[in-house]
Amino acid sequence: MRIIAFITHSAEIRHILNHIGVESAPAHHPGTRATAVGGLRRAGG
Repeated sequence: MRIIAFITHSAEIRHILNHIGVESAPAHHPGTRATAVGGLRRAGG
């Protein structure tokens, strides 16, 4: 199988996904605990 094209326009991607019955909205990603608590810290400093 070869990739012959890429679709980069988000509206076209949503249209195709909706047509085949796949959820086109991005999944919610809550982030990590480190960023929720106050950010990442450098080791040793």
